[in-house]
Amino acid sequence: MSEAVAGGKRGVAPAREKGSGTKKAAARPGKSAAPKPPAAHAVWKPSFNPWLIAASVMLATFMEVLDTSVANVALPHIGGNLSATPEEATWVLTSYLVSNAIILPATNWLSRYFGRKRFLIVCITIFTLSSALCGAATSLGMLIFARILQGAGGGALQPIAQSVLLESFPPEKRGSAMAVFGMGVVVAPIIGPTLGGWITDNYSWRWIFYINVPIGILAIFMANTFIEDPPYIKNQKPGRIDYIGFGLMALGLAALQLVLDKGQEEDWFASPFITWTLILTIIALIAFVVWELRSDEPIVNLRILSNRNFAVGTDSRYLIMFGFTVLAYSTYLFSDINLQISMGSIVWPSIISGLAMGFVFVPLTTTAMGTLSNEQMGNASGVFNLMRNTGGSIGIAAMTTLLSRQAQVHQAAIASHLTPYDPMFQQRVQQIQNALSHQMNPAMASQQAYATIYGTAVRQAMVMSYIDNFRILAFLCVLCIPAALLFKRVRARKGAGGAAMH
Repeated sequence: MSEAVAGGKRGVAPAREKGSGTKKAAARPGKSAAPKPPAAHAVWKPSFNPWLIAASVMLATFMEVLDTSVANVALPHIGGNLSATPEEATWVLTSYLVSNAIILPATNWLSRYFGRKRFLIVCITIFTLSSALCGAATSLGMLIFARILQGAGGGALQPIAQSVLLESFPPEKRGSAMAVFGMGVVVAPIIGPTLGGWITDNYSWRWIFYINVPIGILAIFMANTFIEDPPYIKNQKPGRIDYIGFGLMALGLAALQLVLDKGQEEDWFASPFITWTLILTIIALIAFVVWELRSDEPIVNLRILSNRNFAVGTDSRYLIMFGFTVLAYSTYLFSDINLQISMGSIVWPSIISGLAMGFVFVPLTTTAMGTLSNEQMGNASGVFNLMRNTGGSIGIAAMTTLLSRQAQVHQAAIASHLTPYDPMFQQRVQQIQNALSHQMNPAMASQQAYATIYGTAVRQAMVMSYIDNFRILAFLCVLCIPAALLFKRVRARKGAGGAAMH
């Protein structure tokens, strides 16, 4: 506190003050001629219990993350109800992801421009109203437009929640705060498909959007009641709008999302559309990076990547290594599947994987942000979440492609044994034909026998492809174990405004 008071004294104009400059500066910091030094920012504490603040921001974040997966299983129903093909219905997902990705990195600038609390409430309001519009959509075009609005409103919720949590808790308790954040981010996508399927089967696909309305109203009330802007947010001014930077970012991220979503469907580089869209992506993103690094007032401050922990992170290094070890093991367990798979073969690896995620995401986020000042966290959380979402999109696109291609490879290998010259194949055909002969004529029984064996071969090829994917993912997790050593050690000091690095 002595540094804060001394800093306030230095910032007061002597000609306007009488008596003790130290007391005046401490009592009336708003009258100082210079902005508050970082030491004064470090001692700020929120007016409400940090866990009330955590509940407020996590309610909105959970709703937004849930909505990224809850619509997946409802696509066939949506397409049928709105007279859309399966390919057209996928734009319900793509449109949301594109607008979400564009807003994510610009969250910090928008928060400073409008005020973070005001911007958060506006985003929740947009998300809630657009959810109601999605449920009321009478055409595919109307639904896609509403999903674009919904993605724009939801894009800022994750980074704001992350930065609010990190700022509201003292450094020694940020791990607990990130555990709450990680729980919402990890659990929501898991229950999303199950919840979406249950609602769609028992009610209507429209209710997967309508349920956001009461949750959104409660989130608005809690955000307005418990969340406040810290002094360094109030005192920051964003300056002019970086139109060129925002335009290049929007173009590059939108084009990248199109490539990732439509690549496998269009057979990747065999499609001129995918090829030219990827070229556009590369040009736009390179131009964006160059422009932002040269700009005095960038919409996304990429210079933050010079911080080693944050760059690597886009509590402990040993916790992260342990988490990746367990995750590699659980992922490898998934490769022990076959066509007679049991419930236990899925449940136990899933439980182990969920535990491993907690040891990865919570300390990873805490460590990545641990060496940053509070003023940097808004910008950093936007970039961090953008990298995580983009990495997820790239991973999904890569695994989907490998799944499809490897299934074809395995199917071709299996089909090479399904010939009249293979005695086991002929024996199996005869067994099925004999079993069906009392139900249909011999010609139909023979056709049905071949169709049954072909269906089994296709399913077996797909299972083998899944096994390949799980083994690749397990290997990638093993590669991440030593990567955790690239972090500097971060040790929070009680009562300090920052963290110690070693």
